[in-house]
Amino acid sequence: MNVINKSYRATIVILLSLLTVGLFFQSCKKEDEGFRLDAFGPSKVERGGEIFFIGSGMDQVDKITLPADDGTWVFTEGNHDRGFRRENGGITLPIPWDYPFDQPGRIVLTLSNGSTFTTNSQFMVWSDATFTGISPHCDEGLMEPGTEITISGKALKTVDALFFANGVELSQDNFTEHTDGAIKFRLPANVPSGPIMMRVPSRGDWMEEDNFVEAGEVCLPVPIVTAINSALPGLTNRDLPAGSEIVITVERADRLDVYEKDGKTMTTVSVGGTPVENCVVNGNEITVSSLPCLPSSTNLTVSVQSMGNVFNSGRVDFTILPTVFFGYDPEEGVAKGSPIRFTGQSMNAVQSVEYTSTLGGVVSVPSNSFVERTTDGFKINVPTRYVNDTEVTLVLCNGDRIAIPAIPIK
Repeated sequence: MNVINKSYRATIVILLSLLTVGLFFQSCKKEDEGFRLDAFGPSKVERGGEIFFIGSGMDQVDKITLPADDGTWVFTEGNHDRGFRRENGGITLPIPWDYPFDQPGRIVLTLSNGSTFTTNSQFMVWSDATFTGISPHCDEGLMEPGTEITISGKALKTVDALFFANGVELSQDNFTEHTDGAIKFRLPANVPSGPIMMRVPSRGDWMEEDNFVEAGEVCLPVPIVTAINSALPGLTNRDLPAGSEIVITVERADRLDVYEKDGKTMTTVSVGGTPVENCVVNGNEITVSSLPCLPSSTNLTVSVQSMGNVFNSGRVDFTILPTVFFGYDPEEGVAKGSPIRFTGQSMNAVQSVEYTSTLGGVVSVPSNSFVERTTDGFKINVPTRYVNDTEVTLVLCNGDRIAIPAIPIK
């Protein structure tokens, strides 16, 4: 067996070490007047990493050419920005952080006699995008839509899109600047506060899946509920009967999620955790035509919707008054088959009236049979089969049941 010289043995040790950690070297045999390239690698190298070349006559290599987006990059020995160094009988080529090419390509070696050798196998320079900062920062205050945002980092040219907290995508075509060191863009109006994710797309066998890198966060204004006003006179804004029409006053209504319907601008609000759709927006006011059916309770919350089903922290707590039966009108009663009014508080919550029938059992009168229904009462025609002097039950939309006195019959 031939004895390997010390310098070449050291190179082989380096290559074997790299192979041990999973780097792959492509072999290619090229010979010309004593020059032969045996191997180079790794086949996929990070920006800031190095490519190693081993073979015979490596001292004849004058320059190494890599493919690039802007033509080619030529590396020569000792060049500060684009240079290589000779060591252990081989060549080490550092890959600069600003190297722009991220597709598979082949390397060309040029000898001192002008001969060129192209590698049989391809290599690829790759680096996952690295985030180092964002400006302006949330600590500096809220960012208005249209604000220019700068994301700083390394290898940012590999990023093809940004994604915001509500899933909105901003493609690289909409970047105002796109370099390895920075991405600049105008903040879209339809995104919420939250993190930004940068997408580095897959490259087939070289990288089978897209990679996502977090890139700071943005902080935008949100619509804030400042007041609730009842359409009913004499009631406090925090003490409302069921079914009330309310008007919500909002700061920054321009940040609401809105849609057009029946020629009106509408939005969805949350009342006590229950979504209420088709609420009309007029300037900084939102009209909720009827409070939804909710248990009588304190500390129910009204909040508004912004940027893709994200309910913000703007809120006003209020109480839905319990349903209370006051009496019949007229008090003296009516004949069966005639209308009589049930009066009370929060009567819009009544979904049906149950009575005992002369045919036996309990019969229900549903709310769609009620006449002149308001928050303080409704009318029904007294059933002809109502059993005189028997108790009546009000069934509420939240499932509660209220027993009330018998209907007065003349």
